[in-house]
Amino acid sequence: MKTKLKVEERMVRTAQGDFMIRYYTQVDYDSHILADKLLKDLENQTNIPVNQILSCLKALGEYMKENLPNGYILEVPYIGLFKLIANAATTDDPKKAGKEAVRKIRINYLADVDLKKAI
Repeated sequence: MKTKLKVEERMVRTAQGDFMIRYYTQVDYDSHILADKLLKDLENQTNIPVNQILSCLKALGEYMKENLPNGYILEVPYIGLFKLIANAATTDDPKKAGKEAVRKIRINYLADVDLKKAI
């Protein structure tokens, strides 16, 4: 599989205030695959009924919701690693550290090696 790329031309301002043309390479997204199509495609490729696929995905989602907040890094076979990342302010006062210092929580994803190679 080849990753589709496109080059976009943009006019940007330099540090000196001048304008110049720069070229940016980015992924050329074809379209959005919605959940219904994904499920139908998986059913056709694997002969596993949609309700069973949904049951597995729901169980995985519930497992992730239960374990990620508890500090576990989750390795999902064929998909990759998931872990929580906290973006927090630093402080010199230990009383201001902890929950109130957290600005944002996000889920970090690292693709499975084989998935990454395929892309």
